[in-house]
Amino acid sequence: MSDLSPNGGPSRTLADRVRALQLNDVSAQRTNTAWLAWLLCLVLLGLSAFLAYEAYFAREPEPPAAPTQQLKTYTPGGTATQVASSGEVVHESRGHIVPAHKIQVSPKVAGMVTKLNFDVGMAVEKGTVLAELEKVDYLADVNRAAAAAAAAKARYEELARGMRPEEKKRATAALEEARAVKREVEDQLKRLRAAGRAATEEDLVRAELKLAQAVQRVIQLEQEERMMQEGARIERIEAARAEWQAAEAELAKAQWRLDNCTIYAPVTGIILSKKAEEGDIVNPMAFNVSASLCEMADLSDLEVELKIQERDIAKIFLGQRCRIRPEAYPDRLYEGYVNKIIPAADRGIGAVPVRVKVERLIAPKAEASEDLRAEQGKYLLPDMAAITAFLRRQPPEEKKPAESNGKNAS
Repeated sequence: MSDLSPNGGPSRTLADRVRALQLNDVSAQRTNTAWLAWLLCLVLLGLSAFLAYEAYFAREPEPPAAPTQQLKTYTPGGTATQVASSGEVVHESRGHIVPAHKIQVSPKVAGMVTKLNFDVGMAVEKGTVLAELEKVDYLADVNRAAAAAAAAKARYEELARGMRPEEKKRATAALEEARAVKREVEDQLKRLRAAGRAATEEDLVRAELKLAQAVQRVIQLEQEERMMQEGARIERIEAARAEWQAAEAELAKAQWRLDNCTIYAPVTGIILSKKAEEGDIVNPMAFNVSASLCEMADLSDLEVELKIQERDIAKIFLGQRCRIRPEAYPDRLYEGYVNKIIPAADRGIGAVPVRVKVERLIAPKAEASEDLRAEQGKYLLPDMAAITAFLRRQPPEEKKPAESNGKNAS
């Protein structure tokens, strides 16, 4: 095949012509792809503009109404019975059941426990003997104080009653004897002075001395006899009375200590915890020795302790009626009221402590009771969780037509 073309130029080979045809096909493909890309961009731009228009000019839908709260109680059969009408519950909160009054039973004196008559969970009546302490030292103190009080009383009565008649007669007799001795000495002195020179100077001096002694003896016995008749001085009587009263006070204190070796239940309730055993030393005044025997509480007098958030505290007021449902027994429903709103918030959690008094059982109706004493310690236990629903304030009662007509007629 010739290398020259018919017009005199170099002739192209078959491979060159094929290569030229392939380049044209690629260029055509690139042109078609660019056109499709621009078309897609235009479509996306239009869609974006439409969505922006809808978002800007379309009216926002109204938010759905908040669902009203309803308090329900659950029965064992699995069906729910509505116990509060729609909108009656204004707030609901979870809290824990606590005794209204928890008592630490502690002895008033120190000593070793010799006897315990209780255990955890036991129901006891007020006045029941719970424990006894060793009494040896306290009994000895009582006996010693009793003897001292008896001696002080005897001293006081002796001074208050005065001398016995026999003692008064003896004092009078001694005084008469002294007066007789005085008269005898006076007679002797008169005779000596009448004897003149027959009596010596020494006899006269001796007689005068005896007379002076007799006079002083009479004066002394006269004073003693007068004191016997009048009795002791009022100051001595009052001092003896004070000593007797002090001894009686010591005796009462010793007897109080002895009596407090027996510990009684202060209230009717349930033993919640046991903190001592027989043989333990208890001392309410020591820091490193047990100071109490047990904890007890009346579980028919219960409250629910709650923490109400500050944003919800405006819905709560004293006396507000409530419904309490223990989580452990969801089929039981109790009625109560807001008993306390603690006047101090907890800044850590932004809440206000509230106490709700548990009054009575209202569901199930077969067991409904106005008094929780029959079931104390059975269902509602300390620190159990309970859901409390706060009800809306009741509107004031409308006047009855009969009452209004009667007032108008009057």
